[in-house]
Amino acid sequence: MSIKLCYRKNMRTYNLMILGMLLLTLLVINCSEDATDPIPDTNPIEVIEIDPTSANFTALGEIRQFTAKAIDGNGGIVSTSFTWSSSNDQVVTISPSGRAEATGSGSAMIVVSASGKADTSQVTVHLPGNPTVSWISATSGNWSDPTNWSTGTVPQPEDTVAIPLNGTYTVTLTEDVTVKSLLLGAPEGTQTLATESQQLTVESGQLSGGAELLVDGTVIINGDFDWLQGEITGNGTAEVTSGATFHVGGGQEAVLRANLINRGTFEFISGIQLNIIGGTFENEAGAVIDFQSDASLYAINGGDFTNSGDLLKTGGNGISYIYVSPPEMIINSGYIAVEQGTLSLDDCDLDGVIDVSTGAQLELTGINLIHPSLLDKSEGEIEIRGGILLGEQAEEMIELNNVVLNSTVLNNSISGPGDLTITESLSWRSGDISGPGKIIFGGLAEVVVEGSITKKISEREVYIEGSFETESLLNLSLSNGAQITFGPFSEWNHSGAGTIRRGSEVGLEKITINKMLRKMGDGNLSIGVDFICAGEMHIEEGTLFVQGDFELQSTGTLVAGGTDIWNEYLYRRLWVSNTSSAILAGTIEVDANGELAYLSILGPVTIEPTFRVLIDIDNNDPIPAERLTFPTSGVALDGTLDVNVMGVFPPPAGAQYRVVSTIDGPGRFDSINGAGVFTTIQQDSLGVLLIR
Repeated sequence: MSIKLCYRKNMRTYNLMILGMLLLTLLVINCSEDATDPIPDTNPIEVIEIDPTSANFTALGEIRQFTAKAIDGNGGIVSTSFTWSSSNDQVVTISPSGRAEATGSGSAMIVVSASGKADTSQVTVHLPGNPTVSWISATSGNWSDPTNWSTGTVPQPEDTVAIPLNGTYTVTLTEDVTVKSLLLGAPEGTQTLATESQQLTVESGQLSGGAELLVDGTVIINGDFDWLQGEITGNGTAEVTSGATFHVGGGQEAVLRANLINRGTFEFISGIQLNIIGGTFENEAGAVIDFQSDASLYAINGGDFTNSGDLLKTGGNGISYIYVSPPEMIINSGYIAVEQGTLSLDDCDLDGVIDVSTGAQLELTGINLIHPSLLDKSEGEIEIRGGILLGEQAEEMIELNNVVLNSTVLNNSISGPGDLTITESLSWRSGDISGPGKIIFGGLAEVVVEGSITKKISEREVYIEGSFETESLLNLSLSNGAQITFGPFSEWNHSGAGTIRRGSEVGLEKITINKMLRKMGDGNLSIGVDFICAGEMHIEEGTLFVQGDFELQSTGTLVAGGTDIWNEYLYRRLWVSNTSSAILAGTIEVDANGELAYLSILGPVTIEPTFRVLIDIDNNDPIPAERLTFPTSGVALDGTLDVNVMGVFPPPAGAQYRVVSTIDGPGRFDSINGAGVFTTIQQDSLGVLLIR
């Protein structure tokens, strides 16, 4: 390209402007050609598609390029990066860009994944010198008949055997057979390999399409085996030996109707659903089941699943389900680790070890029995969406770390005869807690009660040593003698309104505060059970409404104060109603630290000689605001009143502060201290009046 410049005076500026624009355009084009990073697409990926979906290699070192695309829910292409892997690097390897290379004879799967979604391609490597022996007719026949095979001879232990023809037919074993690799299945029909009572031993292999491995004897898998589609059926046993790897994935569904014992590694490498229909799947001690994607396992119609080894979820951001239909249960005595996404267990007999990583989740649905020997090593969450039974005997202690109670199972969300300790956190969103034992929240535990759904505690004794957070939508019922005790280091923080009430099955329901309750925000916190305070209660805003028996013990303190908003000071109240006993034997602090406070105690109360009132009076306030009032007629004062006069300027002569108000109160404080500049202290039926 050439650019002619004109230097005539009246054209020079114009042509230089054109030159600059052209150079800028060239620069933009050049940058666009060099750019390789795709623009991220915010649409979620719905499916991954691999191309080609199958491939055959015939030489070592043969190269094949695989590609993939990510598709969103609207059918649009999502720009993303992919992760490539091979199920068997001894057969084929795959580079980060999808470049596959044959490395040995056999079969394998190429897996491509992104954002928890995956797709697979079936790969077969057939090398000269190790020929594939193929079944030559889509009709049933005897494995030991050489006329049924492409080589005219019966397959030998070093052979790769293929039964690949479309159609419905059965190949039957009449003797024990060993082959290097078995490829069973075709796109159309059902291709059955029946072991009868014999033993079939393979180093590697693949089930795909309409494959049916009918096991009435024994199948031994010693190497890498891919189960893409089809069924394993029969009354016999298929065994994955130690050191072998069994891959499941590629199709939508695989079916197990036989007995499968895993002593090696069993990997779910795409979002397949394995249905165990009347069969059994046993993962023995030392063996591994690894959900590397959001696959699922369903045992139905008498199907059974037992884990004594390692049960892992290492891939997929969604949910992998393991379900066993009642009356059977998932039996776990092994190690469960959830590293990514969610593993959901339904109706589980749970023992052994669980280890949930931060950001991952173990979900329990159905009814799950938890044994006291269970060891929880989790930093992530265990979400109870069904129910858990705590042990089988009284006083058995179960310890869990981080629990989310989000259950719709009424009365049995947390139940059983045993005790439960939660060491780190509980998020209680829905569900009920019942049973005769104890629930203990350790000193580092954080308990948060969320939402407006009614929550119930029946019979249980709950001990809280950590923090307890509730909000204005609190709706909690205590029944059958349930009790909540806040320990000497525990703080209960409540914001806004809320309700704790007695349920229909009434006992000695009770709440005891040994450290602190802090009531914040507008509205009434209504407590309809017996309430004992041996620690501190801070009414910073709103009303604490007690409808059960109430006792402020001699060690307890009620503090009014916590905001300097003038319009809110009148709304700090302790209201006792419908009680057979309301006792004030502890200390009340009004206007603590000089903050505005006007505390009103409504209802009939009995004041003990140990009762003490501490009240701050700020001389600088334009209107005397600090006051303790008893609006209910006949409250008899007793104990001690301590007055702390604050502020720079003394009140003017003749100033009067009614610091304690009563109506027809017959009692008097035994002593009044610290009146300071007030020269006269007057006690009468209306309370205490300070006069300058």
